[in-house]
Amino acid sequence: MELKLVDALNQVLSEPQKNYRDSQQALSKKLNRIKIPRTIIEEFQPHLKNILQTFDEIRKNSVKDFELALSEVKSSAAQFQTFFEDQFIVFAESLRCYVDGTIDDKKIKNFYDKTATGVFFSQRTILFPHLNINSSLNAEQIDDGLKFLQSKKLKRLNDKNSCEKSFVEYFGGEYTLVLDAENLKTGV
Repeated sequence: MELKLVDALNQVLSEPQKNYRDSQQALSKKLNRIKIPRTIIEEFQPHLKNILQTFDEIRKNSVKDFELALSEVKSSAAQFQTFFEDQFIVFAESLRCYVDGTIDDKKIKNFYDKTATGVFFSQRTILFPHLNINSSLNAEQIDDGLKFLQSKKLKRLNDKNSCEKSFVEYFGGEYTLVLDAENLKTGV
C-alpha cells in the first residue's frame, strides 16, 4: 500500500520518488516552498483541507489508514498542484481581504516576493512588517491580531440588538432603564 501512496504522491512532487521515506522528505520540502500559512489556505481554499491534513500525517509518519490517504491524495492531487503553482492568487486574495484599502497588484507582487517560504507550518506570516515599515508591532502582536480577526468576536457586530444594548449601557450609565438606543444616538 505504501508504494501505491508513493506513486500517488509523485503527482505533486517535483521529482518522482521510489520509496515512502523519500516521498515524505520530498513532500516536506514542497510544503516548505509555500508562502501562505496553512490557516489562510484552509480559509480561502477549504477544498484543500483534507489533503493538507493527509500531507501532514504523511510528513509526520502518522498515517493510520493508508487506503484513505491514498484515496485523498489521488482525488485531490490535481487541485493541490493547481493551488501550489498559482499560490500567488490566494496570497493576493487573502491580503486584499485582511488589509483595509486598495493595494495594487505591483505592491502585492512585491510583498509576495519578500515573503519567506516555509510559513505553511506557522501561524505567523512575515508579510505584515512589509505593509507598514514604520510599524512597531512585534510577531506576538501580529499573531494576536490575526487570531482576533479569525475569531467569532467580530460576528457579534451582526446582532443589532446586542450592539444597541451595549451602546445604551456604555453611554447611558445609570439612565439605561429610561433610554433607548435611538434617543441616545441623537443625543450623543
